[in-house]
Amino acid sequence: MTAVAGGTTISIWDALDGWGKSLPDWQKYTVAYAVRDGGLSGERIDEAYALYLVGVGLGTAPDNLPLIPASITGRPDSADTSPLSLEGIKNPVRINAIPTTSELKFGEGLTIIYGHNGAGKSGFARMLASACFSRSKQEILPNVYDSSATSGPARFDIDISRGQGEVETLSVEVGNEHTVLRRVSVFDSAIARVHLAEETPLGFQPVGFDVFDEVVRVIDEIGMRLDADIAKRRAPNKFVNMFLGTSAIKAQVEGLSKETDTDGLRKLAVYGEAESVRLSEIDGQIADLRSKSPADLIAQREAAKRDVAALESRIKRIAQELGENACTAFKQRLEQLKLKIAAAMAASLGKIGNAQLSRTGDAEWERFAKSARTFGRAEKDNYPVAGDPCLLCHRPLDEPSASLIRRFWSFLDDESRLAAEEANTALNGVIEALNAIDLDLLPKEGRVRADLLKLTPALVRAIDEFVARATARRAHIIAYLERSAEALPEDDLVGIGGDICSWRQNIEAEIVQLQGNSVEAALAARMAEHVELRHKQVLSQNIEEICTFIGDLKWLEKALTAKRSLTTRFVTDKQKELFQILIEGKYKDRLKVECHEVSAALPVEFKARGRGGQTLRGLQMQGGRRPHEILSEGEQRAVALADFLTEVNLNPTSAGIVLDDPVTSLDHKRKKKIAGRLSREAKVRQVIVFTHDLVFMSNLLDAAKANGIEITTHWVDRGEDGAPGHVMHDECPANSDVYKTPHRAKEFLAKARKSIGRTRVDHVRAGASTLRNTLEEIIIRDVLKGTVKRWDEQVRIGNLKEIDWSNEIADEICKLQDDISRLIDAHSTSDEFGGGMPEPDELEQLITRVEAVQAGAKKKRK
Repeated sequence: MTAVAGGTTISIWDALDGWGKSLPDWQKYTVAYAVRDGGLSGERIDEAYALYLVGVGLGTAPDNLPLIPASITGRPDSADTSPLSLEGIKNPVRINAIPTTSELKFGEGLTIIYGHNGAGKSGFARMLASACFSRSKQEILPNVYDSSATSGPARFDIDISRGQGEVETLSVEVGNEHTVLRRVSVFDSAIARVHLAEETPLGFQPVGFDVFDEVVRVIDEIGMRLDADIAKRRAPNKFVNMFLGTSAIKAQVEGLSKETDTDGLRKLAVYGEAESVRLSEIDGQIADLRSKSPADLIAQREAAKRDVAALESRIKRIAQELGENACTAFKQRLEQLKLKIAAAMAASLGKIGNAQLSRTGDAEWERFAKSARTFGRAEKDNYPVAGDPCLLCHRPLDEPSASLIRRFWSFLDDESRLAAEEANTALNGVIEALNAIDLDLLPKEGRVRADLLKLTPALVRAIDEFVARATARRAHIIAYLERSAEALPEDDLVGIGGDICSWRQNIEAEIVQLQGNSVEAALAARMAEHVELRHKQVLSQNIEEICTFIGDLKWLEKALTAKRSLTTRFVTDKQKELFQILIEGKYKDRLKVECHEVSAALPVEFKARGRGGQTLRGLQMQGGRRPHEILSEGEQRAVALADFLTEVNLNPTSAGIVLDDPVTSLDHKRKKKIAGRLSREAKVRQVIVFTHDLVFMSNLLDAAKANGIEITTHWVDRGEDGAPGHVMHDECPANSDVYKTPHRAKEFLAKARKSIGRTRVDHVRAGASTLRNTLEEIIIRDVLKGTVKRWDEQVRIGNLKEIDWSNEIADEICKLQDDISRLIDAHSTSDEFGGGMPEPDELEQLITRVEAVQAGAKKKRK
């Protein structure tokens, strides 16, 4: 279907391509598969809905988001009018039960593929439909009876020629497209329904216009899916009933809306071990408040107040002893010690050092020197002098050696060294003082701890945390002073001053309440905290479901807005526009011509109006009746075929057509008309027809001969193993010209004489079978002089004048029929004839007799 707009020729497919590219992804996807498949499956609609949700912000893109075809129709972007013909189809894999060795060849003009129902011809037709331009993609199944068949998509090869004498093989896998093959259009029963669209008020749609109705249907389906999702998410706030009592948390849950801050709600929903412990503590406090007198409760709190004050003082003192200022003093002490040690080493190492003894002067050496001095002076007061024995080797000491020992011992009494020792001793005192700090503020079994746990367990936890920090800090400081750590803590030791003051004030406030005999107020405060913690616990248990509920509220608001924009108006507008451009022009005139060619009743006028996305209401019959209410099934099919041929002829890129059983439900007269129309079409482009209708096949052969069209015929049948798809090339049951003489029988005779065994028998029987066809043609052509032709309702009465009847010839034909039948396989034989296998000589004798009877039958009456 094409039209000229602004000086440019466009087709319905050009228009759909241009329109589709301007649409959002989900609409583009819908239009693309409405064009390619004639309709979207439930799975395709699910994918379109997923794209829609992503497009309007109601969903996130999943990893397997469906791919959107780059081209809406899959046809070439430019009008390719170069030569193209299909040469054959071969190597079918996982296609019904068709053997992988099956192959079909196609001629340049008209190719007829005959086959009974179930013979396998439709398998080949579906292969072409899946590869070429077809509005109906029927599913191709593997052999369901073969449990050993491998899984995977159906595939096959198609040979094409581009007019340059070379054959090109295209490998086709179902689901993939070769753009060049889209120039070949396919028509079958399913496509006829697409063209007629019986479910529409019209009962007929020009090619391509059914896309709009399908898009509208998909939009309606998407609307229903959206309504279902809205219904699932629209639910009352069931959570408020989970919270008993009153609290700030319950108030927030009661007011859940799309504006609720889920992050803030999640922070409120934190309920862990600390909250669980606090809840148990409050239970104990409530029990305590209910079981004691006000005087006992006051005394208990007065004691706690004193204990807290004492702890506050101790914590402040510890913070000072281990705090940042104390660490500064510790650092200064250590630095001073290092300076004094360095001074002592600098003053004395010159007296005692030795390049070969690197440990001289260290602590081990010092202990060694002190021990030696004590031992030597025990021997004699002035040890050592020259001549005294060495304390280790007992050899006499010379003066230099004795002098060296005296220098060692004088180093031990050096003032700088003594100052260093004093500084080190002082530092050790600091370390002892640090270790002596009492950090056990709340002994595990002590009274203070037990009392505070009843009143302010949170304070107990805070003090324990402080003690842990102080203990770790003290260990760090001592390690630094003992030079096993490189640096002091960088931060200060933070106490709990503000918090402890607050707890003390709480205790004082309770004392005041209790002194005013207000136990109920204290109980109310504990009960309020108890309810708050319980609500926090319930919130934590349901937070994910509550956040989902809030998300649903936000989604619902957005969905209701998106629902209002889910309109089919854009489809109606485009359908109206293209109706005016395409239908009111060449297409309408061409369709009238094609309807006349196939004897189809054309509705008298087109109508266009928009409602619910459906614009086309035209092709009304007289009286305003709908075509499907008046036209028979055969007439509707004829109109659909006329529509198909209209689109093909108005599309300059169309290179060929494939028709699968195009005349089902048609009468003989219309079959003959359609055969004539298709034979004329074969003058323009390649025509391939699959049929099981012998009458229609005969009509096609006669029409093609009359129009001088090249004819190719094949016969698809089941093989000896019963498998469909067995192809007998250049054969068909109505190929009468081939059998008008015994020529084919002679060919088989020649083959039989060159063969042996079973092959020879098969050739003899095949020859006998063709000879029987020849005998039938002799009766039609020669005996009756064409007065009555096979599958032709016309009786040529004038031919009776040429008949020269002979009883002898009639008797011989009957005798030949019996004798030929005995040679053909699958016919029962008499006992007299049984026991032997057919021989070539028998076939030759029959051929001679047939030639003789044909010569006699050709005589005409004088």
